[in-house]
Amino acid sequence: MKRAWETVEGTVAPPPCPTEPAFRKALGLFEDLRRLGVPSERIYATFDGANQFFLKCKPVGSADILLRVDTIEATDVDLDDAWRAAAAWWNSPLVSDAERAVVQAEYARESNRVALVQLITSRRWA
Repeated sequence: MKRAWETVEGTVAPPPCPTEPAFRKALGLFEDLRRLGVPSERIYATFDGANQFFLKCKPVGSADILLRVDTIEATDVDLDDAWRAAAAWWNSPLVSDAERAVVQAEYARESNRVALVQLITSRRWA
């Protein structure tokens, strides 16, 4: 099975870095959630009809947490495919930790991390 970062010819190249600001913010938020102990399998991307992008967390024994990321600027793309491409970039072994740190820092500058920590640590995840 071909991975997102493999070319047709079999040579390996990194997937393109996401440029959509909402996807970059979501990657940073996803990583913060993961570092706070939320298992990746309990975090879902979701979109509404007005191009609003959310990450949904499913804690054990309590209501889902819906975190608004941002409005998607690009309206001519399949949002699910675009999110999968952004996640493929983040998870690619060809992307350096330094490149991921740039995206994480962009998110950190714009977020209310104290509120996020309080919200996430008040729930049970396993």
